[in-house]
Amino acid sequence: MEYTNPDALAETEWLAQNLEASGVKVLDCTYAMPGITINPIDEFNKKHIPGAVWFDINDISDNPGGKNHMLPSADAFAEKVGALGISAEDHVITYDHIGGMSAAARVWWMFRCFGHDKVSWLNGSLPKWEAENRPVTGDAPSITATSYAGKPLNKDLVRSIQQMKDNVSSHSEQVIDARANPRFTGEDPGPNPNIKAGHIPGSVNVPYKVLLDPSDGTMLPANSLTDIFSDQGVNLGLPIANSCGSGVTANIPLLALYLLGNTNAAVYDGSWNEWGADADTPVETG
Repeated sequence: MEYTNPDALAETEWLAQNLEASGVKVLDCTYAMPGITINPIDEFNKKHIPGAVWFDINDISDNPGGKNHMLPSADAFAEKVGALGISAEDHVITYDHIGGMSAAARVWWMFRCFGHDKVSWLNGSLPKWEAENRPVTGDAPSITATSYAGKPLNKDLVRSIQQMKDNVSSHSEQVIDARANPRFTGEDPGPNPNIKAGHIPGSVNVPYKVLLDPSDGTMLPANSLTDIFSDQGVNLGLPIANSCGSGVTANIPLLALYLLGNTNAAVYDGSWNEWGADADTPVETG
């Protein structure tokens, strides 16, 4: 069984052969998930794929109500991306240092949200690249800012809290929660006492890490992904919204679904940080 949309992945061998090709732009999207005590920009400055530019998901965002790294406006995205030297015609490659490469998957989704479909997630990201003895550098990249001709936000790829509340009653789409199972069940309430424990009623748990090969961080083969979703009762042909803690790891199942042919799956951008903090949202446990 093959991926339906394999172009969403860039293999390390392909990138090594095309690293200096015109129109290929590489983004280091490293982000420190809660509990990971690193400074992403320090990690980038120590080592990155030659020519890569750092994409800061906290900076290239809109932060309403203090929620981290929500999607920016289309104009803000275009301004920030253009400043990184990226044009709308470029083939963008996203990668990450840590965290299951989920931040790189979020940036992949962000570009798609703003109509930039020529974007690929580096399969295995920096750990695989380094394991293959490919080059890294600490040299600062040369950036020539350009004008990015962005497109309006594709709202079909994003879910708001109101849409998710409505879906609890309508069951119009399936909801996948990518958090670890103890967070999903409520057994682990998380570090914030102001956020409820549990999950969105009716959602199913597909922890993002089960979709990745633990040996090298690559996406599992198509048949394995299909089996994992099927085991949780997910119908790949029906609408799906993906959620997690803060809208980052949800993009791993989103990417897997895209590879399998569901190109319209969405991300609930506020995810559990928003849902669990809202006094009016229903919660299930167990």
